[in-house]
Amino acid sequence: MTPMRRGLDLFVILSLLLMPFAFAAHTAVVSADSVSVYETNSANLTLDIENDFASTSTINLVDVLTAGFSINEIIALIDWSVENNNSIKFSTSTAGISNWGSQKFGFGISAGNVDQDTTYDWTITTTDTNAESQANIIQLTILNDATPPEITATTPGPFNLGANELFSITANDPETGISGSELKVSNCDEIYNNETNTSAVEYETITLLCENGVCSSTQDLSSWDEGDVCFNFNVHNNGGETSNSGDLISIIDRTAPIVTLISPETDAFFDVTMVQLSFNAVDNYDTELECEVSIDGITNAMTANGDASYDAVFTDGIHTWSVSCTDEVDLVGTSEERTLTVDTLAPNITLTAPSIVDRGTNAVITVEITDAGVGVDTNSISAQLIDTLGNITDVEIVDGTITIPTTVETLPGIYTIIIDAADNLGHEAENAVQFRVRETFTITASINPNQIDASTENNTLYSTLTGTIAKDDGSIPTGMVSAVLIMSTEDLEINNETGAFTTQVQIPTENGAYIITATYVNGEDSFNATASIAVGPYCGNNVVDETEECDGSTDAVCSDYGFSLGTTSCTNTCTIDTSQCSNPPPSPGGGGGGGRRHSSVNVPFVTPAEPAIVDRPTTGGIIETPPVEETPKETEKNLASGDLITGSAVVEENTFGLGAAWAAVTDYVGGLNQTLLAALLILALLLYFFGWKKDKDEWDGYFNRYGHK
Repeated sequence: MTPMRRGLDLFVILSLLLMPFAFAAHTAVVSADSVSVYETNSANLTLDIENDFASTSTINLVDVLTAGFSINEIIALIDWSVENNNSIKFSTSTAGISNWGSQKFGFGISAGNVDQDTTYDWTITTTDTNAESQANIIQLTILNDATPPEITATTPGPFNLGANELFSITANDPETGISGSELKVSNCDEIYNNETNTSAVEYETITLLCENGVCSSTQDLSSWDEGDVCFNFNVHNNGGETSNSGDLISIIDRTAPIVTLISPETDAFFDVTMVQLSFNAVDNYDTELECEVSIDGITNAMTANGDASYDAVFTDGIHTWSVSCTDEVDLVGTSEERTLTVDTLAPNITLTAPSIVDRGTNAVITVEITDAGVGVDTNSISAQLIDTLGNITDVEIVDGTITIPTTVETLPGIYTIIIDAADNLGHEAENAVQFRVRETFTITASINPNQIDASTENNTLYSTLTGTIAKDDGSIPTGMVSAVLIMSTEDLEINNETGAFTTQVQIPTENGAYIITATYVNGEDSFNATASIAVGPYCGNNVVDETEECDGSTDAVCSDYGFSLGTTSCTNTCTIDTSQCSNPPPSPGGGGGGGRRHSSVNVPFVTPAEPAIVDRPTTGGIIETPPVEETPKETEKNLASGDLITGSAVVEENTFGLGAAWAAVTDYVGGLNQTLLAALLILALLLYFFGWKKDKDEWDGYFNRYGHK
């Protein structure tokens, strides 16, 4: 066979084999994601329609014929239209299902009630663009819920307060859920005279509101008497099954428990720490009460019904206790509060005394006696003093204090105070305190000189330490005084008659302050005195040191400090004293200079308000004030007055000239400053040239007029 022939044969065979596929209609594969649903439940159903890969036509019409379920929702598809008459038809002209293609169709469905599991056929017919159709069947099952709801809780409980009470039932049904519930309730105690017989009770039926498995209703029982409330619940699921709670009873209780304390009685005393607290707690209905025993505000839990007790451990002191009990409806009954005292210890005695008492002073001991329990028996308190010889004396406690007087005759040594006391239960206590009475010695010390400038030439490098010592009774002690000197230590002998002691103290050349200590030791006691000496420059060494203005004397003059009169001095703190320095008072005016020689006269100096001629011995000039109305007799009176300052004036015989005026002015203003001096000079010149110039005859007349000879 030739190769061409073989090829032709193979082509014919393949064509015959592929011919059915080339002209095949569409083949649809239908599946569903949910095939069973419990009765009364809703579900989402998705149909998946796939066109086989060998199909030559596109599916453009899907017809779903449903059964057994309600259609709640049809999911819209893009480019597909929907008709829902006897069946649900999906059609499209643009978006069909091509070969190897698929399309999901969604529905919301609800299952109806069934008495048993029931299966329904849904027919899905697909039609392609060649008007060829294919039918497919899927089966969906409605499951029967034969299980009633499960009841998990009910209220009220065994007791209620008989007010607005909540009646509720909690139930669970996972297959079809809770559809509703009813409450049947009756005041059975009221109907049957407190003899409950629930089988014959007439109930009131109340429909409850259900939400999320809880069905409830609030009932007003405030008008009902205390006693039994009979009730029961019916609860239903959506499949028609019912559960019943059975007969329930809740007791109306409006009465709190009654709690009565039995023992111990209030204000009882105990000398032990363990005390049993007894009480009685009863309730009209509750047979087991939750109680709290309160001790000093701290609660201790326990249960009780009738007589009960609690063993408590106490510390010493006063304590309070009470009991409160709570019933099933949280009503609380509380007992009275009682007090008890526990005292296992003796009183506490605290004594405070000085460790040392100097003879001649009082020993004061404070006493404090306390008892945390039953208190101190004041009649049991006693106090005694044992002196240094063992003698015992009763002493008195006054306002918590014992006072033991001593004198300089009191024997030194150890003294003891003993206190005894008991509490009101007879617990006894004792305490003691000691103090020591000692002799005292008065010691003095001084050093002279107490200031030395070791660097000053010819200054001594020794100073003398002197002191005295005497006992508190005035006697002179025997023994030695130990002196810690600056550069050594020395034992100094005490003068038996005067109690004096003395020694020379070598002074170091280094500047500083030094302390000398004199000590007398009597047994375990020591008595000290100190003296101090300063080495180095000091005020009073007649040497002016860096920090001093002077020392002893001074070369300073008043003019160094702006004064023209007086003298300075050095204070005892080495500062300049200018309190004796001064300046003369200012002059009221001036006159011309001397002319001819004249006999000396006393010239008074008066206040600026008085006319005066002042004598200046250094110049012989006369300073004239303007004339005032004054008689010669008044002038003589003024000259004779003891308040006048006298001096002498020499009047030159020759005529006053410019030189005499200049001399008089400069002499008078010698103590004034330069500015004032210049002003006075100018004034004098003006007076001279403008009418105050006088010849000799005029001046003679002037002196004659005022009594100058």
